[in-house]
Amino acid sequence: MKRNIKLILISLLIQTPVILIMVITNVGDDYADITRLVPVESGLFDIFYFFVLSPLLMIVFIQCFSVILAYGFFKLHSIIKIKRYNYAILKKNEKKLNFKGIFFRALILGFFALSIGIVMIQFIDENFIIIKTPILLGLLLISTFFILPFLMLILSPIWLLKDIGIMCGRIKKRLKEDQRQLPDIEGVYRIYNSYIMGYSGITSIVSIILIIYLTMISRMGSTEMVFLPFGTIAPFYSVAISILPILFYEWRLPKFREKLINKLLAKGIKTIDDLNEI
Repeated sequence: MKRNIKLILISLLIQTPVILIMVITNVGDDYADITRLVPVESGLFDIFYFFVLSPLLMIVFIQCFSVILAYGFFKLHSIIKIKRYNYAILKKNEKKLNFKGIFFRALILGFFALSIGIVMIQFIDENFIIIKTPILLGLLLISTFFILPFLMLILSPIWLLKDIGIMCGRIKKRLKEDQRQLPDIEGVYRIYNSYIMGYSGITSIVSIILIIYLTMISRMGSTEMVFLPFGTIAPFYSVAISILPILFYEWRLPKFREKLINKLLAKGIKTIDDLNEI
């Protein structure tokens, strides 16, 4: 409980200044529409979507789709690996994530959203993303905030695969005696997690450096420079928005684990106490 209170306070502390800035900067325009990405012509509703509706959407996605999509990712893993591996559920203690673990998951989600947001501003008309005078860093923030809840449809199933302990390993085909090959044992979630971590990390770092550089050399002295700090820490705003949904996921995890394990057991996947049993 103490962990949850700390995380919620951190979330509110980070979000509040950004909400106030967005509200205040729209007062003079009578809260005119900020972005067409949110299909309601109201600046206040846009702000409501980013900071209230967004985490609620993530909670709905977690509740409704985590188990279904996790099972789908499991089946996809079997196809990617050309059905060469045995699968098993490794029994383990159901420990709760600590403060660091939850914050790390929120951070990954934030950087993932930032990396997709960067792609969005390359392919979507900037006047569609921001109706007012487009500011490079503003485009980054709006696109990142908009896409954030939908990425929970990808990450929460991956987390669930990890949290239930579904493993793959040992090539089904018997090895010849003269072959030197060690058993390949790993969590099913790892293949997806490594792709997301690699893509998000590289894309975010390179793009942030590039955006800072372009802003400083082309718009030095302009009002956009004022927004530079907000753009560079955009992932941390996403972290703040994501904390409550991740706490919800942790609260519902025992039920999700039970449902997914039952689906896997029905498909003949066994439970094991040791990796050597795969």
